[in-house]
Amino acid sequence: MRKLFFTLLCVCFIFGLSFGQDNSVKPKKGTKGLSFSVIGLSNLGVGGVGAGIGGKYWHSEKLVYKASLGFRGSYYTLDGRAPGYSKEKAFSGSISILPGIEYHYFPSSRISPYWGAGINFSISRETRNLSLPPAPLPGMGTRTESWIYSVGASLSLGVEWFIVKNLSIAGEYQATLYYRHDGRKTFVVPGPNITEVTKSSYNLYNLSWGTSALVATFYF
Repeated sequence: MRKLFFTLLCVCFIFGLSFGQDNSVKPKKGTKGLSFSVIGLSNLGVGGVGAGIGGKYWHSEKLVYKASLGFRGSYYTLDGRAPGYSKEKAFSGSISILPGIEYHYFPSSRISPYWGAGINFSISRETRNLSLPPAPLPGMGTRTESWIYSVGASLSLGVEWFIVKNLSIAGEYQATLYYRHDGRKTFVVPGPNITEVTKSSYNLYNLSWGTSALVATFYF
């Protein structure tokens, strides 16, 4: 995936040099754009891939204000995966708000390396349901529920290719430092026809880097 990412950037750079004389595609102060992003390309099979939609505003010919709304979700059903259970159902979903800035450099009118910074707020919901056999053993769990809240700050490096006047594609790598709070409820069967609820929580500080994103922006 990283090889594909860098290959894309090289192709963008070559095409940008070949069209470098056309100044009409370069955004000017006051230009606005609508962006669509795919986030987490370097984490396929681990955290899954998320998507987002947002807006960009060119405050000057180099400084950009931006904000986006991100979302991620998954659902699955498995039969007989956990010993003693007949079926497992799980759902995970999250939503994030990410305001930030970008600062651009233009070696050509179509190619712009940039760095960015921003903050992010997110809330996630996770549930896991397990179907019990007719005579469940004491201590078997039936359900877990989690609410997860996080806040963080991020830095990014990327390249934006202005294909035509109203369309660009950008690829970037991101590093994020975040704080996460996880509150969890677990439903357990301690005996026949009895269900108990236990609560737990934990806090986590983490640095995540190397996450890649692909962003398409339509300008108007």
